[in-house]
Amino acid sequence: MSQPLEPPIQFGKYTLYERIGRGGMADVFKGRIQGPGGFERVFVVKRILPHLSDDPAFIKMFVDEAKLSARLNHPNIVQIFELGAVEGEYFISMEYIPGHDLAETTRAIWKKAPPPRVDMVAYVGREICRALSYAHSLTDEQGGRLGMIHRDVSPSNVMLSYEGAVKLLDFGIAKALGDTQDQTNSGTLKGKYAYMAPEQTEGENVDHRIDIFAAGIVMHEVLTGRRLFKGANDLQTIERVRRCEVRPPSQFNQAVPPELDAILLKALSRNPDDRYQDAGEMADALDQIVHAWHFKPGHLSTILRENFGAGDSGTGAYPASRPTQSMPTSPTTATSGSASGLRSGTVPPIALPHALSASQAGAAAAESAAAAMVLSRPVWRRGSFWVVALLCAAGVGLGVVKGVVPRGAGSSDTGQAVASAPPPAPRRVKRIPVLVQSEPEGADVYVPEKFEPVGRTPVWLNLEADKDTPARVMIRKGGYQDKAVAIETDHPPVVQLIETGASPEGAADGNDEEKAAAARRAAARRHAVIRKHKDSDAPPAEPAPAPTQSPSDER
Repeated sequence: MSQPLEPPIQFGKYTLYERIGRGGMADVFKGRIQGPGGFERVFVVKRILPHLSDDPAFIKMFVDEAKLSARLNHPNIVQIFELGAVEGEYFISMEYIPGHDLAETTRAIWKKAPPPRVDMVAYVGREICRALSYAHSLTDEQGGRLGMIHRDVSPSNVMLSYEGAVKLLDFGIAKALGDTQDQTNSGTLKGKYAYMAPEQTEGENVDHRIDIFAAGIVMHEVLTGRRLFKGANDLQTIERVRRCEVRPPSQFNQAVPPELDAILLKALSRNPDDRYQDAGEMADALDQIVHAWHFKPGHLSTILRENFGAGDSGTGAYPASRPTQSMPTSPTTATSGSASGLRSGTVPPIALPHALSASQAGAAAAESAAAAMVLSRPVWRRGSFWVVALLCAAGVGLGVVKGVVPRGAGSSDTGQAVASAPPPAPRRVKRIPVLVQSEPEGADVYVPEKFEPVGRTPVWLNLEADKDTPARVMIRKGGYQDKAVAIETDHPPVVQLIETGASPEGAADGNDEEKAAAARRAAARRHAVIRKHKDSDAPPAEPAPAPTQSPSDER
């Protein structure tokens, strides 16, 4: 959380007026430079921690970060402006981005209106991959490839601006493989364990494809609201990364189309040779989804303002909720002849008038002059006056005739037609995101009119429900009795499955310890969905146990 400084701190030419974070080796402040005539510009100043100032290794790492990052000049990468020292304290000044990082945005979306929009996630992923592609292909002055790797692609290092831009930051542990004097030792782990590739945990030589793997992890977690590899401790996390057991995100978020499933599963392949060999290839694949869904930077800006308000650059009021316009579940399922089926669900398209040609403008002017001439005539000399008069006379005559003609069965004693009963009110159906869970997990979930399972528990589903008709699902698992469930709320209880051959009464008479443990697990998952996250570092809500926590970032 940001913390205003009272009074501000003068640090060289920068006035530090707000602390916005603390990393592993530096404090991060918001600072400004002022000049004549009211000139002012805001920067982010990264200042090395005082107790590390005398450590040559940390100072070298800090300086190397700045020297490496200063080479980067790309619209999807935060710009570094200056490396300096004030009274022996080193600092970096960098571009200030009014907005929020992806971790904070993900928490806000899952808390307010889950799940996140698929087209937004594809757009953010595309911009991340474009930044990585540029950094991976960076060359030195002689044209030799530097072999730069970010090594720390995670939600907290992805900034989303109120202008709709996506920027990758913090190359603090990035490494140029061409720097032979300080290569990373084999077996040394650098970065956040939950966002590593399997080859990193096994001490193998790594290359730029670990960043592609990390980008896939980030997108998977944002889409599903679950941590992909995060365990109860570092050892468990590393072991899960090594196993690399990845389920398609559509099993947890039914809105994810097959195209996006395929992209993420390829990026998250355990074998680096099976992944995208260049981040630009992954960006091109995501670009097809972004264009099919017509997602624009302005849509991302609207999403941020819906969840956080106007922000530093806001100038007016913004809608408090999303429009009700529907969004397609997959770009390929929309009718090819209609573009409206692919429109964004947050910002509806706006039809702009086309410019008129000279002939069209002349015709319009002539029509306007003719209309003005007609309107200047007296009322009784206009043709429209006599048309209206004749219609009124016909109506009066029809009323007289109806008064003398015998009334039929459809008339009342007063001579007026009996009003028919009003049509029934249309059924108000809404789609609500529901987390379907079972004990034990891994059960197939079926919905009406579907012959194939739509996912395995635990899974997020968008179900249709109204006030009088609950949503219904069937839960089926081998060795257990089928269970039909009526869902009347977006937070249904965990479904307790009964083994085949056992009766509900017999199941209730089971071992007390097993029954208590199952109750505790069910209560933990139930309350995890609705609890409020008081810890600012906590990830989005995740109802599953520790192995399936929601996205967050370790510092």
